[in-house]
Amino acid sequence: MEEANAAAPVAAYLARALYWVFLGILFVNVVQRRHQKKAERKRFATLYIALGVFVIFILSQGIVTYGGADWMLAPAFIVVAAVLYRFRDHTFPFRLTSPVDGRRLTWDEIMFDDNHGDDPSSADEDKTEPEEDR
Repeated sequence: MEEANAAAPVAAYLARALYWVFLGILFVNVVQRRHQKKAERKRFATLYIALGVFVIFILSQGIVTYGGADWMLAPAFIVVAAVLYRFRDHTFPFRLTSPVDGRRLTWDEIMFDDNHGDDPSSADEDKTEPEEDR
C-alpha cells in the first residue's frame, strides 16, 4: 500500500475509507434494481449520492498522491453538500414515516418503494381494479 501523505492525514483517511463507502452505496443501488418498477427515484438518488462521495474520494486521493493540505477538501465538501442539498428532492427521497397515517415504514418501504401514499396519481398500476366490459 502506498505511503500516506504526512501533511494531510484526513485526506489519507478519506482516500482509504470513501472507497468502501462508494462501493457500499453502489451495492445498495444494484440491490434496488430488483425493484426497478417501484423504486426508480430512490435508485437514482443512490447514484447521485454515490457521485458526491466519488468526487470527494477522487479529490482526497489526488491530495494524497500529488501532495496538498487537508484544508483543500473543505471547498469540495461545501460544494458537494450544497449541490446535494439544492437537489434534495432528487437526492434524499427516503422517508422514515408514512405521510398518510404517520406509521413507521419498514426497511423495504424506505429503500425500495417510491409511493408511500403521498402522491395518489403515482399509485401502482397493479392496485387499480380492471374495468368490466358491459
